[in-house]
Amino acid sequence: MTPIIITDGGRTDALMYDENDCTVRAYAVAMNKPYPIAHAIFEDFGRERKRGLEWSYLMNVFASLGIAYRYGERRGLMSFIRTHKKGTFILALLRKGIGHAVCLRDGVLYDETDIRKARWKVLSYSEVC
Repeated sequence: MTPIIITDGGRTDALMYDENDCTVRAYAVAMNKPYPIAHAIFEDFGRERKRGLEWSYLMNVFASLGIAYRYGERRGLMSFIRTHKKGTFILALLRKGIGHAVCLRDGVLYDETDIRKARWKVLSYSEVC
C-alpha cells in the first residue's frame, strides 16, 4: 500500500486553528514552508479562514506564485501515484462532489487523515519541485 505521513502541515505546532485549509497544508508541505508563512501567502490572495478554495481560484493563486498547474487528469489517486513515484506534487482531488488537496512527494502521501482507501480522483495537479 502507498505510504502516508499523517501531518497537518505544521498547523498545530504553530498554534493556529483553521478549517478547510487543505490547500494551505499541501502547499506548506510541498514547498517546505512553515504553516504560518503558507497561510499568510493564501490570505494575501484573499483566502478567508475556515473557507476552502474553488479549483479555478487555486489555479490562479498557483499561476501567480509561478507554479504550473495541469488540469484534466481525471484518474484514480492510486493510479496517479503508481505513475508519479518521483517528484513533489500538489494534487487537487475530487470525491462525491467534495474537493481536497494533498501533497505527494516521491510516492508518499502527506495529509491530515488517511485517504488511501477512499475513491479519490485526481482532478488536476502541479509538480512543484
